[in-house]
Amino acid sequence: MEGRTRRRASEDRRWLESKILPNDTMPEVAKNVLRVHFRKMLENEKGVRKGEDMEKLHDMRVAVRRMRTASRIFGDFLDSEEFGRFNRALKTLGRTMGPVRDMDIWIANALSFRETLPLRAGLDLDGVIRDWQADREKLRVRMLAYMASPRYRRFRRNFPTFLDDPEIGVRVAQDSGGQIRPLTLRQLGPVILYGRLAAVRAYEGWLEADEIPLRRYHRFRIEVKRLRYALEFLTDITGPEAEPLIGSLKRVQDHLGDLRETWMASDRLEAVLKSSAAGNKKSGQHPGIAAYLASRRDHFESLFESFPSVWATIRNPEFNRRFAALVAAF
Repeated sequence: MEGRTRRRASEDRRWLESKILPNDTMPEVAKNVLRVHFRKMLENEKGVRKGEDMEKLHDMRVAVRRMRTASRIFGDFLDSEEFGRFNRALKTLGRTMGPVRDMDIWIANALSFRETLPLRAGLDLDGVIRDWQADREKLRVRMLAYMASPRYRRFRRNFPTFLDDPEIGVRVAQDSGGQIRPLTLRQLGPVILYGRLAAVRAYEGWLEADEIPLRRYHRFRIEVKRLRYALEFLTDITGPEAEPLIGSLKRVQDHLGDLRETWMASDRLEAVLKSSAAGNKKSGQHPGIAAYLASRRDHFESLFESFPSVWATIRNPEFNRRFAALVAAF
């Protein structure tokens, strides 16, 4: 009994500790990172089910997104068949949580703007807010249905075993021809970080015209987020010197996230006004919706115009110098 208690205490410490060392193998790094964020996911799960604090949903979703990013960065070092089933479950979970979180942001922003409106316009906007709240509830029901499904329960039950066993789902250090492959973080950390930086730099020249598809900004944001997360995953090696770079990347990511949210909310508001016009309702029937749409459009233009200056914070010689210094830590 005492031995089992000591073993359980040792396992608990392993789940709480996240120290990554340069000579760790990449499968060890992958499982370490995944373990940390799986624990954070579980910490917020109860709050998500209760639904009383929307920040619990945000935090759980962030943990899932970080695991998804880790699977992309480190997935080549885990067996695709063994790990694939867990990665697919994470993908499905993320897709059920994302739309609920999007609605939370739209509703919160609309409620905030409503406080600035006179009575009649505020009552008009209330109708849109109620519709969005109803849509959110439907999406939340779908999310909870997945979290109650046998597939999710199996994932939740079996993933810790996969993460705790150093032998399960690990790719070997030799290929089929006997060629030795680099396998430690010291060997591959610089490759990973510069690969993520290259994916961000690939957008240079593609975001500098007046007419840019919104999906391109969205894809760029994903690459910025992956670079930021890669730096965060490896801060045990890079140390506090990574914090200014992470902060700059987060500002770009948040700016682009705000751009996307504003665009999507504007689309929804335009659809409401077009539907009213098609119903031959009187002009000016929706002063609150029209005012909020105008505000969203103005905000979008402001974000669009200020984007080059925000992007410049990660597109300059000083950022590159600091980044190179971090990579030298390996």
